[in-house]
Amino acid sequence: MVVGMLFSNLILYFIILSTGTTLHAAGQTEIESAAQAAAALEPLAGAGAKYLFAAGVVGVGFLAVPVMTTGAAYDFVQTIGRPGSLNARPSEARLFYGTILVVTLVAVGLNFLGFNPMRALVWSGIVQGFSVPPLLFLMMLMTRDPRMMGERANGRLTAFLGWTTTAVTFAATLCLVATWIL
Repeated sequence: MVVGMLFSNLILYFIILSTGTTLHAAGQTEIESAAQAAAALEPLAGAGAKYLFAAGVVGVGFLAVPVMTTGAAYDFVQTIGRPGSLNARPSEARLFYGTILVVTLVAVGLNFLGFNPMRALVWSGIVQGFSVPPLLFLMMLMTRDPRMMGERANGRLTAFLGWTTTAVTFAATLCLVATWIL
């Protein structure tokens, strides 16, 4: 898990770095297609930019699609109080696995209906980003409760780090909203 987090943050850093040195520096702040993003990377990666970008998109797809569809399935079945888990066989959790299938088909269908996938990706990230602060808040309340967590309740250091992370995510969300308003 730690190795995965390190790699994802390293990849994120280089995405931000390459975006800042190519797209923003060239005055391109509105990217409407994957082809446009790949073309903007040519000053950094040369003629192979389109292949590099395609490999990145495919890699992100292999990581993001299962996480996002499964996350939606967990959210749905837990909201309606039904059982479901990747630990269960499909025959034991039909609604859970069916939700994964439906969410995947809807996402593919949106692409064929002409929705801009780049814009949809940005908005899905924003929606998920807005859910993080309240979820962290609830997790911090639950993980400090010894009746709920027993001997695994948060200690002082973990509580400090958790509440700091919660406060920073709330602040980042408020800053995003402020940039939209101002």
